Amino acid sequence: MDRRFLSFRLTILFIAGDRGGSQHSQIQIPREFDSIQNALRACAHRDAISLATPILAATFQKLVEAYRYRPGILHFAGHGDDRSISFISDRGLLVTETPLVADRIASILANFPERVRLCVLNTCNSKSVAERLVKAHATEAAIGWPSKVRDSEAISFSATFYGCLGDGVPLEKSIVLASQSFDSNNTPVLFTGDGIDRNVAYFIQETEK
Repeated sequence: MDRRFLSFRLTILFIAGDRGGSQHSQIQIPREFDSIQNALRACAHRDAISLATPILAATFQKLVEAYRYRPGILHFAGHGDDRSISFISDRGLLVTETPLVADRIASILANFPERVRLCVLNTCNSKSVAERLVKAHATEAAIGWPSKVRDSEAISFSATFYGCLGDGVPLEKSIVLASQSFDSNNTPVLFTGDGIDRNVAYFIQETEK
């Protein structure tokens, strides 16, 4: 029996670990968030989707507290020249980065009161993390990149992908279309849990009038 991501209201939460350590990072993270915001504003079901206030300079504590947003989708934005997937270990004036460990993320998300339906890991070399999150039943689906991804590719993918989801396009087709939005053979990989048909699953269901 097909399981679909049906919702009358969908919250997307954008999470980034960067704190503005370089000019490059300061520019690209807001640009990625803005591309998602603009795509959702233009989509057919924009009234059914809310883009929560983004979590920037994210720490593990902020990820733990993210359950309060009741997110259906968590979008992790990579930062720096290698679009690394890491959080900030804030020690006052001294700031260091803490690598994201798949098992730790899985443990946190698996204990959210409401299950996260999709994690988008828009970072380099995040395929294994995405796979682990699904296998641990921390999320019903996850998307990760198998190798390095350029900022331009990641931003273009985000804009097209969320625009498609907001128009009611199924998950798999949204990924394929988004992957064709930039000139590269680099393609993110989708992992789904048991019983979910990726060619059918979608997020938005029109309300009755």
